Amino acid sequence: MQAPQDIFVGVDVSKAQLDVAVFGQKRLTHFAQTQEGIAAFCEHVRDLRPLLVVLEATGGLEMPAALALAEAGIALSVVNPRQAREFAKASGRLAKTDDIDAHSLAHFAQAIRLAPTQLPDEDQRHLRALQDRRRQLLEMYQMEKNRLFSTPLTLRKALQEHLNWLSHQIGNVDADIEECLKQNASWQRASEQLQSLVSSQVSR
Repeated sequence: MQAPQDIFVGVDVSKAQLDVAVFGQKRLTHFAQTQEGIAAFCEHVRDLRPLLVVLEATGGLEMPAALALAEAGIALSVVNPRQAREFAKASGRLAKTDDIDAHSLAHFAQAIRLAPTQLPDEDQRHLRALQDRRRQLLEMYQMEKNRLFSTPLTLRKALQEHLNWLSHQIGNVDADIEECLKQNASWQRASEQLQSLVSSQVSR
């Protein structure tokens, strides 16, 4: 049996569940991606006393479990999917069409010994969500604008109304981002320094 300090855990995250594997063990444990399931998942991992838990970044699906682990004081690392896949292929655990699984991630955790990931705090997550939403709105606005002149005249009014609505939403998100920056002194200073730098370069 492995000593506690030698335990490495891999977590395969999907929309519906968390698959948990310990390096060197064949067993796979499953937990639902729900508040109750994540609480049970954290209790299970805490009892294992792992040196490190590795999760693959999956577009934000990993964040509830990762945050719960961090709050429980469990060292974790959120890894880039390409990095994990390249390791799995190099170690012979992955065919070209296979998916990364929890056992592959546990092996990755044991072999690479990554430094724990510093997760963003609540303010940082909020700002990131606003920035993502702004990007989505801008993409929708550009797509609708591209359609404007190829749309029959009878439909252009509705399309223009949608463009106006998107523009309004972008303005709202911009205001939320500005307010978010004002609430954080270090971000506000960084924003002011960046604006000052841009202004000085423009004036040259």
